[in-house]
Amino acid sequence: MPTASEIRVSIDVGCHRHSVAIGLPTGEVLEEFDLLHRPEGFDLLFAHVERYQRRYGGEVAVAMEGYNGWARPLDTLVRRHGYRLFNINHLKLARFKEIFPAAAKNDRIDARKGLELFQLCDHLPVARGVLQEVAATPLENRDRKKPHGPSLPHHRTNGSRIRRFDELNSYRAARLGTPRVSK
Repeated sequence: MPTASEIRVSIDVGCHRHSVAIGLPTGEVLEEFDLLHRPEGFDLLFAHVERYQRRYGGEVAVAMEGYNGWARPLDTLVRRHGYRLFNINHLKLARFKEIFPAAAKNDRIDARKGLELFQLCDHLPVARGVLQEVAATPLENRDRKKPHGPSLPHHRTNGSRIRRFDELNSYRAARLGTPRVSK
């Protein structure tokens, strides 16, 4: 059974559909397919990647553009699986495609270009800025994102106005010694 130091995945991110290319560091493209931006599509991606990881061994590195936020929540799921995540700088990718032209632009070609970027970064130090590794989120930041206590209603709802009225009345009574105002 052949072994590889890394399974490389390149994803051309779209609004509703993503194009995926899976390959090896040697440049061999193992598979290309499209997936929907839905949980079933994400499950399909990870099933394919895990199958190649069992077959070839090695770590998994995933490259995708994070432009316009279409990569969410896929980028989070990639990190959760323990894979290395790389952001493809879309401006540098455009320059790369100008230097190394391909057939007419389509999503599958862009996904394949992502695999080529991995190879290029292995051999040319100048190209290393095209793929930027995304660091894991520190635990302190994750803890800050968790909600603290029950969520309050929107400030324009009637419940919120009543609550603020009650808080103001309590404050007046306690601090200013004025009688409470009735509703």
